Amino acid sequence: MIHNKLSRLLITSLLLSISMNLQATEIPPEDLTKPEYKEWAPTKPELQLVTRMFADLEGTRLNLGKISDAGVRRIVPITGGKLVGPMIKGEILNLGADWQIANQDGTLILIEARYVLKTEDGALINVTTKGVKATSPEILEESKKGPVHPSKYFFKQYLTLETSHPNYTWVNNSLFIGSIMSSGVYKKGIVQDIYLVK
Repeated sequence: MIHNKLSRLLITSLLLSISMNLQATEIPPEDLTKPEYKEWAPTKPELQLVTRMFADLEGTRLNLGKISDAGVRRIVPITGGKLVGPMIKGEILNLGADWQIANQDGTLILIEARYVLKTEDGALINVTTKGVKATSPEILEESKKGPVHPSKYFFKQYLTLETSHPNYTWVNNSLFIGSIMSSGVYKKGIVQDIYLVK
C-alpha cells in the first residue's frame, strides 16, 4: 500500500516536472519579433522545378450554366500532353478534366482539375489541382488578338500527386505549385511549370 502511494507520488512529481520544463522552454509570442529569436521562425519555402507540362485541352467543352452566385460551371477535358523536366518526364493521359467556375465576365476563374500522368519509366501518377486565374476585361480582349504575356495575368495553382510506383513515392508527401501560361501561347492548351515546395 505504502509502495503504491510512493509510486503514484513519484509519477505525479515526474509529470509535473516535465510540464514545468515545457512551459519554461516556450517562447512568448511577443518575444519572437526580437532579434535574439530571429532563428525561431517558420522556414521560408523554396521552389525546385519538377517539370514543364504542355497540357492539351482539345475536347468538347461543357457549359452547365450559372450554378450559384460564384458563377458559371464549365468542364474542360484534358485530352493529353507531355511533360519535359528534370524530375518528371512523360505524358498526360486522355482521361482528365478541369471543372471550372467562371464569374460573369470571365475575369476570374476558379480551377479544380484531376488527371493522370504516365512517366517515361511507366509510373502512373494521379494529379489533383486547385487554382485561380485572374485577369482584366482589357487583357481578355487582347487575348482574342493573339498571345498575351503571362506577366499580364495571374494564373497559379497548387497540386497534390499520388502514386504507388517506387521511383516516385516522394510525391505522396510533397506539395507542388504550378505557374501557368495560357492565352494562345500553346495552341493546344496551356503550359505549366510545376515546382516542388521545399
